[in-house]
Amino acid sequence: MACKKRLNAVLNELLDPFREKRAYYEAHLDEVKELIAEGTRKANRIGNENLERIKEKMHIKVF
Repeated sequence: MACKKRLNAVLNELLDPFREKRAYYEAHLDEVKELIAEGTRKANRIGNENLERIKEKMHIKVF
């Protein structure tokens, strides 16, 4: 039983920072939405740049 209690204490100590971050973001949903939107914009920009380079290398012209 002492082993289980020790394991429980160690796991809780390990997981507490994650729980705190989760609670923070659950209380700040607007910030989460903005982070997602910012990531989407960045991914789209990078994807479009890559697609343009690929088209250029493949000599594909879209008018």
